[in-house]
Amino acid sequence: VASDLVDEVERLLDAPRSYLRKKAALAAVRIVRREPELAETFVRRVKALLGDRHPGVQLAAATLLTELCSFSQDALEEARRLVPTAVRQLQALVVSTTSAEYSVGGITDPFLQVALLRLLRTAARGSQAATDDINDVLTQVATHTDGSRNVGMAVQYECAMTVLAIPSEQALRVLAINLLGRLLADSDDNARYVALATLSAAVITEAPAVQRHRATVLRCMRDDDVSIRRRAVDLSFALIGPDNVKPIVDEILRVLPFADADLRPSIVYRLSAAITLFADSHEWHVERMLRVLSMGGNHLNARDLFKFVRLVAADADESLQRRAARTSFALLERDLSQDAMVVAGAWMVGEYADLLVESRTPPAAQSPATPPPPAYGPGLDAEGLDILGALGSP
Repeated sequence: VASDLVDEVERLLDAPRSYLRKKAALAAVRIVRREPELAETFVRRVKALLGDRHPGVQLAAATLLTELCSFSQDALEEARRLVPTAVRQLQALVVSTTSAEYSVGGITDPFLQVALLRLLRTAARGSQAATDDINDVLTQVATHTDGSRNVGMAVQYECAMTVLAIPSEQALRVLAINLLGRLLADSDDNARYVALATLSAAVITEAPAVQRHRATVLRCMRDDDVSIRRRAVDLSFALIGPDNVKPIVDEILRVLPFADADLRPSIVYRLSAAITLFADSHEWHVERMLRVLSMGGNHLNARDLFKFVRLVAADADESLQRRAARTSFALLERDLSQDAMVVAGAWMVGEYADLLVESRTPPAAQSPATPPPPAYGPGLDAEGLDILGALGSP
């Protein structure tokens, strides 16, 4: 049917009524999606459609040209030639105040703005020349659009997506990340979700800019929406580096006891990897791994458990081995439900039993007036409680 109707649809693209031209362009979109080999039929017609005076026809033309670029190299080259036309139209929409018929929430024709931004993103991807032509208008859209309402946020989001998808200037890319940061701080669940998804993709190339919004990302791990929590956890791990591993790991550890059951194995695995990779001291490494064992020991694989035990055994610092043994004993007294914690704790208690029971201060050195340290349990003195308090409640 598409092949039989394509000539008639092409003829109607020149119809005298703008309504028919718009509908014909939308029909062309459906034909191209169904039969991509017919794309070449409409390539030569998009220039006139995009330059049409009617906003509805412009919207349909931008949608058609964006679709054609997916199937035709000629269409992509035509789109790059039409970048100046699309830029002028977008600039006019940003700075003008047209009739209320095309205004939504104080934004002039946001549907056309979004369609033009998508067209510019498609045309400029991989083309520095096209990117240079649209940098200014992207800056205008980002700075002049009111993002306090959903319609403004939608335009800003599309602008940020365009900036990040093309070889744009570094200052403009930072501006795009900041736009996504505003969406991340919004109360709307949909806005936060799409912001997290986009930042997760952008963190590979724009890590320093995304790091500025780390606190907001970490707060999202406690969100009521499970999809937002999942995205926030993924992005939090993506942000971990040598300079920020401690605060991010500590925040994830605080969230771990309340994480969804199907998400805990992934969190435990990635926590173990991050701690092992970025630890700057054996003491911090051991203490954080003990927290992971005490809260997610049922999800730690045998290889990571063996690495942790070997780390403690190979450490020449006797005080660290004593602290690990005492802390393990205290954690086992509280809870025996985490298998990896039971295995590691039993090994350390057995291996360092002499360190576990010895007193902190030799009796000969104690003053007669100084009372002995209180006994909190077998082998657990005040030092053990201090360690346990620093680790937090499992």
